[in-house]
Amino acid sequence: MEITSPVAGDCKATEQYATVRIKNYGVDTVVNVPVSAIVKQGATTIATLTGNFAGKIAPGTDVEYTF
Repeated sequence: MEITSPVAGDCKATEQYATVRIKNYGVDTVVNVPVSAIVKQGATTIATLTGNFAGKIAPGTDVEYTF
């Protein structure tokens, strides 16, 4: 998983969406992928984001998921 938005140091709003890229490195299509991310400021955890990508991800492809 890769964070695609926001760019590091670019959280200027009090509310911010976070977008991650999920890649299927397997040989089978995956469905209902659980997604989580921890937002930190230094060593302090600011938020824990959780979700579920309900779509299909074909082998060798990637998708973006926005919390």
